[in-house]
Amino acid sequence: MTGIPLDHNGPTGWPFEPLPESTREAPIGARFAAVAAAFPNRVAVQDRLRALSYRQLETMALRVARAVLDCGPEPGPIAILLRHEARFPAAMLGVMAAGRACVPLDADHPVERNRLIAAHSAATAIITTHELAQDARALFSTAVSLIVLDDCGEPPDLSVPTTGPEQIACILYTSGSTGTPKGVYQDHRGVLHDVAQSVHMAHFSSEDRIALFYPPTVIAGLRTMLSGLLVGAGMHVLPPTQYGRNALVREIDERRITVLRCSPTLFRHLVEGLEPGARLDSVRLVSLGGERVGWGDYDVFARGVSPRALFSVHLGATECWTLHTHWYVDPALRTAHPALPVGYAMPDRETRIVDEDGQPVPDGMTGEIVVSSPYIARGYWREPGLTAGAFAADPHDARIRCYRTGDLARRLPGGLVEFLGRKDQQIKLHGYRIEIGEVEAALKGCAGVSDAAVLVRRDGAGSALALIGYAQLRAGVQGLLPRHLLAMLSQRLAAHMMPAEVVIVDSLPWLANFKIDRRRLALMDAAREVARSPGVEGALVQELSEIFARVLKIGGATASDNLLTMGGDSLQALQLVAEIERHFGVTVTDRRHSATRTLVEWARQIAAGQAESAAPVHV
Repeated sequence: MTGIPLDHNGPTGWPFEPLPESTREAPIGARFAAVAAAFPNRVAVQDRLRALSYRQLETMALRVARAVLDCGPEPGPIAILLRHEARFPAAMLGVMAAGRACVPLDADHPVERNRLIAAHSAATAIITTHELAQDARALFSTAVSLIVLDDCGEPPDLSVPTTGPEQIACILYTSGSTGTPKGVYQDHRGVLHDVAQSVHMAHFSSEDRIALFYPPTVIAGLRTMLSGLLVGAGMHVLPPTQYGRNALVREIDERRITVLRCSPTLFRHLVEGLEPGARLDSVRLVSLGGERVGWGDYDVFARGVSPRALFSVHLGATECWTLHTHWYVDPALRTAHPALPVGYAMPDRETRIVDEDGQPVPDGMTGEIVVSSPYIARGYWREPGLTAGAFAADPHDARIRCYRTGDLARRLPGGLVEFLGRKDQQIKLHGYRIEIGEVEAALKGCAGVSDAAVLVRRDGAGSALALIGYAQLRAGVQGLLPRHLLAMLSQRLAAHMMPAEVVIVDSLPWLANFKIDRRRLALMDAAREVARSPGVEGALVQELSEIFARVLKIGGATASDNLLTMGGDSLQALQLVAEIERHFGVTVTDRRHSATRTLVEWARQIAAGQAESAAPVHV
């Protein structure tokens, strides 16, 4: 598939200067030096504590470069341990200017994760602050050079060695399927090509004020940071975990932010924090990615920003070192495409959809996305075996690398690509292959749902037993019950794809980047399973759970559930009492409280030979 122009149907009225092709044949520092010379006094990056002009940021970066060179000639990478703050870009630019590869670490991540990355990267020095110096030393089993950012003085000579475009610029660590982080590395040419495409796609210019939600330890944060700094834009560091929703909305408004690049979860979170009728009216562009985006997210966009703003969606991977599909969403195509497409193939990224044997599939058929380009990542750092398994050389052009993304998709008429989920999220349940992401998207699309996640409940041997949906409702939604959501899903999903139950929760567990914390979600589900298992009253709770399921047509009642928490009504309350009387051979003498009586309360009373409530609750 060939790409369309990057700004197709996009911000053509917003003036900008494309980065010339010659830019990527020089080091990143050369481009930044030119921008700093053009806008010396303009604010380059600002956090809640400090604002650095382009001249100040360049000076700080050169001080870092000199400190790195003073550590000696060892060619190893340089780790950076900082919080998400305004000086992070200076540390990264300084390491790159010194001709070394930077390994950014997030000080807010678990120590053990950072320790694994520090060891695997074979970093020979680490840049940090006085506050974090002790933590930085503890990441290494042997002594390495410690560069304290606060102590980097004015270098006697601001000149640094010239770095070629093939020099490794950065190593970003992603989560590996085995639990061990993998380092994806890229050279200056690849980074700059990514930035050039990003600038062209969004028409980034010196007039923009761009929100930096994510740190440059992840590809989305690094791309956004460099896309702004290499054109003279103002970068505003706004870590969601440091602000909270209302404060974040206020900062966006007061700083007159023009561009929001984030996950759909974070964007929904922001819009839900607006006062009734209010909009983020300074925003000209909202670009969502990182997780599945639906038409419901477009609706959030339409009510949350100015009518003149644009909405873009993309799909990418750290290993591709950029996006490989993208488009400015056309709402007129909503009827034709019930699932929001992830865009058209990007230029310079040949995007094929192939079968298990690597052969292209016809349009409309499902396959895996394979991206081929001279500009995708160079591979996995110090992992030749992993690199060989995921990356392949193009047999016709040695400059081109091919990467199998693991993303399942199909190409639609006209060239749009529809994302169907991950290969590694496919399961086989009751003889059917099911893509978890498709079920999750359907649950997210239900009226009244703010966000949702679907997990697979498994038995002790690891075999899939059932799909369990967890839903978080939109603010102010009342009266929406699990059975309502199941009814909506039954209109969208085949019977074999239906969750066995849907659980409504006050809040889904989030990671720091506002993606679902699936490990914690699994723990939540396991806790429900424990609550569901027999306790003091032995098998009675389990028998009652089965009765509830027959009456309400919804499984999953726990010991602490009652008819109301499971979405029952007054008619079903009568049916429930009748079933309990028939099954256990008891007489319920007080039926007024049957709707609020929990399973464990029923079990205790049945075990004691009575079925009367001690609480005078009227239903």
